Amino acid sequence: MDQTKIKELIGFLRDLRTPLRLLPMLLSIVLTVIRRITEQDETPGVKVLKQSFLCRKSAQTPAGCASPCVTECADGSFAAAFAYADVENSRIVTRVCVVRGRDSEGLGFTPRQTVYETCLSPENLTITDTAHGLFLTWDNRGGRSFAAPQTFGKAVAEALEKTTAELREAACADLGWHCALIPKGGEKAMEPHKMAVSAAQPPIKLNDNELLFVTAQNGKAVVTRCLLPTCQTQAVSAIALPPKENLVCLEATAAKLKNGRLAAVLNLSGELFYAFSDDMGARWSRCSPMKIKASAPNLCVRADGAAALSYLVPGKTLAIHARTSPDGEQDWSEERTVVAAPAADFYRPVTTGCGDAFLTVSRQRYGADRAPSALLTRWIDPGRADKEENAESAVQAETAKQHEQN
Repeated sequence: MDQTKIKELIGFLRDLRTPLRLLPMLLSIVLTVIRRITEQDETPGVKVLKQSFLCRKSAQTPAGCASPCVTECADGSFAAAFAYADVENSRIVTRVCVVRGRDSEGLGFTPRQTVYETCLSPENLTITDTAHGLFLTWDNRGGRSFAAPQTFGKAVAEALEKTTAELREAACADLGWHCALIPKGGEKAMEPHKMAVSAAQPPIKLNDNELLFVTAQNGKAVVTRCLLPTCQTQAVSAIALPPKENLVCLEATAAKLKNGRLAAVLNLSGELFYAFSDDMGARWSRCSPMKIKASAPNLCVRADGAAALSYLVPGKTLAIHARTSPDGEQDWSEERTVVAAPAADFYRPVTTGCGDAFLTVSRQRYGADRAPSALLTRWIDPGRADKEENAESAVQAETAKQHEQN
């Protein structure tokens, strides 16, 4: 082969180098498009009343937010919590903060109250309104799943990488679950301290001074009582799993029904099971299958007794699903889609009562180069709304008929 042909071959390979560099990105785009098409959700939707953002990327939150959660307070107001990161003095600082509002739509515009600062990654936040104030729990982890390095810019991220790693090593003692209590009177929050409960879901309020956690620990469903305002915890019982081989409790959520019973939903190896307690968590019924394959279940009960169970469906993380029940017992509606976004993945939805509706918040994550945001969705189940309206119309018609006969 003469030198001319060699030069031509080298030139051809050099010209081919740039397209080859783009090949992984093009392949990723193709795979993403295929996934979006295959995951198109055809489940009937709920009736969405209002949508707003609790937190979005801004100058104050350049890395977006993580683990948003929300609760309805006894006075009709709302409170929410989330974690966000910022760059200060050549290091990344993460803050757990709380916002309060008279209405759910205004939560994203109210002042933030910082509860905790760390160089770690707080995740799985929960917030509960109690007689003593707002009770928060979270899990301090060593990673930083909610902030992509590109969020701060490549040069800044590389400069911070070593410093952040050193800070994480120094903060290893703070790894694990923490809790804090924010008094109602606006006083300074109680100093956060570690707790032995893996509190990934909000607790049940037994009374003004007691909370009850139903959590998944080491493959079991463990029930733990937490005393307020000291936040001391003590084991109460465990929920017996069905005598089926290889069933492991991955997640657990619980709520107090209007009739006083406690209800727990367990994710056992990817399938949801239901259990009840009639003695404040000391003993539990046998787990019965709900015939729902899901993850990240969250059970809540509205003031009027209506219950909602929100969750993610494996392979369909582009949408949040939910079912409702008039009393939280066994009569559950068909599956509904609360919110779907073909361009974003959702994580761990948290649902609370919202007047005569429900309010669901979830972190939605786009690509690695876009910061996640927290989307608030106020919704009702149109199927149950139509059923209640038809029942009310039937009662009115029967009453009018009786008046005519009289």
